Parts: sequence; C-alpha cells; structure tokens
Amino acid sequence: NYIVKNIIVRGCKFFDNGGGVAAIAFHLPFGNYTIAPNSFIVENNYIENNASDGIYFGHPIAGGVTELTRDLGIVIRNNYVLNVARPFSIQGAKNVLIEGNTFNTTHAGGLLGFLSADTRTIDVTISNNKFLHCAGAGVSGLTVFDTNRLTISNNEFNDCGPVAGSTGIGIQFHSGTGSNRS
Repeated sequence: NYIVKNIIVRGCKFFDNGGGVAAIAFHLPFGNYTIAPNSFIVENNYIENNASDGIYFGHPIAGGVTELTRDLGIVIRNNYVLNVARPFSIQGAKNVLIEGNTFNTTHAGGLLGFLSADTRTIDVTISNNKFLHCAGAGVSGLTVFDTNRLTISNNEFNDCGPVAGSTGIGIQFHSGTGSNRS
C-alpha cells in the first residue's frame, strides 16, 4: 500500500540531466494506495538540457480515469524548460493546470494522454504558456490523445514542428476519444 501526496517541487534548477524519464518525474504505478494520490505542485523551476522530458506525470489506471476518479491536483506553473526531449508528458490524470510556463527548443512537443484508455486525462487547463521552437524533430508543439474536458487558452505557439519541414502544427488532436474541448 502506498501514500503519495502533497509534493511540491519549487524554485529548483536542473541542468544536463541524462536519464530516461524526466528532470522532474512523478511515476505512480498501478497499485493499492492507502490514500488517493493528490496535490502535486511543480512551480518556478528552471530545467535545461535534459535528455528526456522536462516534467512527467504518469499514473496509469486500469480502464482509465473516470468521473469517479479523485482529483489529483496537478499544478505545473511558471517553469522555464529549455532544450529537452519533450516539455511535459501527462498521462492518467484528473484536474491538471499547466499555466505561465515557457517551453523553449524541444525535440518533441508536450503530450496529454497517450495510446490507451489507461492513460486518459480529464479536466485539464493549459493557459498562458509559451511553446517556442517546440518539436524540432517532431510534428506539433502540443499533442492531445485521450483527453476529456480540456481548455487551452491564451497560449503562444511559435515555430513549432520540424526545423526543415513544412508540417509544423501548434496543437494536434490525435487518436483516442475526447470531449468538451475548448
């Protein structure tokens, strides 16, 4: 049985990290939690030259997040993420706020959900962020898979997509189910 809650990563600097997941990673595997995981705050951090994601949250749930899943209270705010593989990846989460961040020069774009219902996201707000030169070797600054109740507002997408290509996309809604996106 696990207890994972009330975690704050604030005002830290991460440089030149290798690794296969992220500079800041919350990986909550399938399992029995004594108390439902909640309250994950990542704010005012500086991340540069990370070999993988800048920020990662993964909590796969068999059958996926539903209306009955408890809010996880994920806040990613006012971070500067530079020269990483992917600015962020959020999978299997409910109640996510990503605001006021700058994501600059990334190999791939930000990722919500993924290829299975087990990694669905619900109740996500992405606002007032800058996606600058994201997905230089990918396609889009932000890729949305299986996500419900998503609000994307007041963001800047500048020069997203391949450096030498013409297929760049600011936001790509990919496979999976989704509803109530604005």
